[in-house]
Amino acid sequence: MRTISLNQKGAGQIIINALNYQQVIIPYSLSIDGKIIDSKQMVLTR
Repeated sequence: MRTISLNQKGAGQIIINALNYQQVIIPYSLSIDGKIIDSKQMVLTR
């Protein structure tokens, strides 16, 4: 598992290189001031 922090205010983006995989499931959570607000999963397929 890997944690990526976006420290600026407003919109942010992360680029994920998934070229070596047929399908990737990425769980992610929105955390504000150390408290998890929401969690979801992103599914990337070819």
